[in-house]
Amino acid sequence: MLKVNTENSVRYKGKPKKTSVNAGRLKLIERNKEKPDVARIEKPTTILRGMRLIDPNEVNKNMICSNCRKQLAFNHIVEEKTTGFHHIWTMKCDTCFTLTKCHSSKSHFNDGHLYYDANTAAVLGAVHSGAGCNALRKIAMRIDMPVLSQETYKRYEREIGSLIEEAAKDSCQGAAAEEQNLVVEHIDTLRDKL
Repeated sequence: MLKVNTENSVRYKGKPKKTSVNAGRLKLIERNKEKPDVARIEKPTTILRGMRLIDPNEVNKNMICSNCRKQLAFNHIVEEKTTGFHHIWTMKCDTCFTLTKCHSSKSHFNDGHLYYDANTAAVLGAVHSGAGCNALRKIAMRIDMPVLSQETYKRYEREIGSLIEEAAKDSCQGAAAEEQNLVVEHIDTLRDKL
């Protein structure tokens, strides 16, 4: 039978360990309680991952602290809300610690007027090219951008659909009027040929 010296051993997680090893662990635990890991606390977190569509003029205009008017930077972002290609960043000022919201492009509706934000522009481009929602989503995923959901795409498509339809009607009416004018101008030539 094996003889175990109980004076120099303690149990740690159910197994016998030397007292010196256990004392070292206890010292390490106490040291970590006294002085937290500074590198872990001060390490910046990455809120933004991947690419973004932005309007530089709009972002530059919005990246100013609402309280002290200090210029903010992208490393001040503490939160991001995304609706397809439009982003709203919450930024924290270094000086006064005020939270300010910054939009990546003009908001869709501003003062009752419709603006082309990033989502409207992307959907209009997809409809104009004939690509559609799935192709737009594949492109966005490939370049590591947040993806426009099917529901959001359809909502924007319905909004711009009426504008596209109106432009098509105007174009058809213009073409019909031009055709009518050409027929009136060349009525004698047409009568002779028919």
